[in-house]
Amino acid sequence: NGSVSRGIDRISIIEREIGWFLNMEAAVANGLLVTWYPVHNRWRLHELKHMWGRWDLIFDLTFKQPVNHLWHYFGSRLAFMFAWTGFYCKALTALLIPALICNVFMVITYFLQEHEDLTLEVLQISFSVVIILWARTSANRWAQETNFFVEAWNLNDDLPPVRPAYRGQLVQSSLNERDREIQGSAVKAVVFRWISLVVTLFFCCGVLGSIYVWITLFHGRMDLVASLCLSINIKVFELVFRPVAVALTNLENHKYEFEYANALIWKNFAFESINYYYPFIYLMVFAKYSEAGCPVVEGFGQDCIWALRRQLIGTVFFLIGVYRVVEVFMLYIVARWRLATEDRAADGQPARRAFMEEQAKYGQYELKDQVETMLQLVLSLGYVVLFGSVAPIVVVIIWAVFVMQLRGSAWLLAHMCRRTFPEEQLGIGAWRDALELLMVAGIFISALMLVIHGEAFQGAYLLTRITFTFLFVFFSAVAWWVLAREYPDKDSETLLMERRRDYVVRKMHDLGYRAKVPQCKIIDTQNRKLVDLGRFDAIPRLDQSHPDWAAVDNTENRERNEPDIPLNRSHSALDGSHQIVP
Repeated sequence: NGSVSRGIDRISIIEREIGWFLNMEAAVANGLLVTWYPVHNRWRLHELKHMWGRWDLIFDLTFKQPVNHLWHYFGSRLAFMFAWTGFYCKALTALLIPALICNVFMVITYFLQEHEDLTLEVLQISFSVVIILWARTSANRWAQETNFFVEAWNLNDDLPPVRPAYRGQLVQSSLNERDREIQGSAVKAVVFRWISLVVTLFFCCGVLGSIYVWITLFHGRMDLVASLCLSINIKVFELVFRPVAVALTNLENHKYEFEYANALIWKNFAFESINYYYPFIYLMVFAKYSEAGCPVVEGFGQDCIWALRRQLIGTVFFLIGVYRVVEVFMLYIVARWRLATEDRAADGQPARRAFMEEQAKYGQYELKDQVETMLQLVLSLGYVVLFGSVAPIVVVIIWAVFVMQLRGSAWLLAHMCRRTFPEEQLGIGAWRDALELLMVAGIFISALMLVIHGEAFQGAYLLTRITFTFLFVFFSAVAWWVLAREYPDKDSETLLMERRRDYVVRKMHDLGYRAKVPQCKIIDTQNRKLVDLGRFDAIPRLDQSHPDWAAVDNTENRERNEPDIPLNRSHSALDGSHQIVP
């Protein structure tokens, strides 16, 4: 509309300026406001509905995402989130072929029952190696994509504005003594973080106790009913802990939005990792050495691996597959119900609503909703990394979950959700570290599965098992190092873009220096005398003594708004149909 700034920039400016004086979220919570939200742009929303928010794209196996459009409309946080989801949809598609081959051979071995244990072990070892290499390659390739878009969008790690909900006193700034800033109590921050840690550990202990009860009840019959009960148990604890995690993070009083987001991410990830994974880790590692031994599986007797395999398939199907589909459609039903309720209140006649007013009935997709979405996807990916070698069919279920989440979330954001406040973020934030932890844990779990349940290690000395575990981890680390050299964090296109941008910045600095510096008196004898006398306070500021220097120093701020050198990129996984012009 003739503006020099983008829509999300104008929204961010308005939000920041209002946030200096008012906490709008607190105003809504206390009933001073009904709601507040950025309004959709009708034309751009229609464009996103056509290119991105359609259910028929579920059959598009290229999983291309219009990341540049998403960045311009929603901000970099949501753009990276959908880019990551689309990227791993494609990565899981590549893993489908070896997973299906391995699963077919497992089924054939089960029916033939010839050297069954040895064949299954060979298949599990082979597929565990494939998963370890696949996980590292995918993570490195995603790092390349992240760094490319960070450079293309000219993102930086400057400190964002202070959160409106931040509580503290107005004191002198530690960075600039001429300014004043809000600063909270350091003692209270430490105390509240310890309280948050204790409460989180309390919930983790509650999860461990409920899992112990589940194992005791279903030790003799690890069937579909056991999987259903385990899924319900996991989901109940998840729903209970969600508001608790938000309340604890609010109590910690984080100053910046990225600190708040990372704290919320790590609380949910730590708790849900125990909630989601511990039952299967127990079956794989501890059940064999417990007093009751391995669970009884119909047709196999006491067998930890078959119990783990059956529970994995059943629980992942109920917990992640079915629930995620229901959750996506529930948002649609709630939004339609709100509109229908308002229509009934208007004597059965369809209420006349403006485009802005109708959006008030839509669902919200705030930070906690974004964290929950990413949490479900990361935990789902964890089932592949940790236990995929035991039940390769899990890869198929998780792939379907990713595809459904990608297309379902896109449709909801384009049709049934309010526009989100744009937030800048470098990549997927703390989720990358969470994935790294899962990948490292996957190596150790694969090694433990072999030394505990492998036929070759039955009756072996403890030193032999420890040595094999060390060698397995060592060679996995070597393979990761080789893959890191093959796929560095920054590819050639990103490095070229950096060099071009640095070249432009240097040229602009040189031009500004030559234009301004000759007019300035570089050596000021009077100031030199003040330095010799030690009277540093009497020396005038640079912009007071030489006004032209202030213009030179502001060059860097001006050049951020200058167009950069265009760079084409054939981006097949994320945005293959658009040219990148920073």
